[in-house]
Amino acid sequence: MSRRLYGQNDYYRMQNHCLLPVRWLPPEAITDHKFSTSSDVWALGVTIWEVFSYGEVPFAELNNFEMVSYAMAGMRPPRPKSCPVAMYELMKRCWSIVPDDRIRPEEALLDPCFNTNSIRVHQCLSNVRTVANHTHICIFQDHRKVATFL
Repeated sequence: MSRRLYGQNDYYRMQNHCLLPVRWLPPEAITDHKFSTSSDVWALGVTIWEVFSYGEVPFAELNNFEMVSYAMAGMRPPRPKSCPVAMYELMKRCWSIVPDDRIRPEEALLDPCFNTNSIRVHQCLSNVRTVANHTHICIFQDHRKVATFL
């Protein structure tokens, strides 16, 4: 994640060429190694997509090079079947090719799709049982308990 920065044009640029999780990164982070709050918003959109796709890997059928080309061409992961349209619209606002056009984190959290009457976390998690051999997901009957669990 980016460092908290102050100033409209500030960003964090990686100096070393370490391995990066390209499936969660926006084009500017991949091509220019620029990390900002806007790049975090892109990653937030991918993470939300993962939740609604029950932990699938974004663009799993593509290798990393193909995935980068795909994202830079404006292609995005499809809406998961379990994902409400309003939530997918929020994800797309996270994935704008222009960093300044992405939704701000504060706006994302205030979006009506996070209203407890329109999305229920426990419905999304109801089909998830075991993510790996030793990793179990707690199924919450009351979505309000998730916040206290975190």
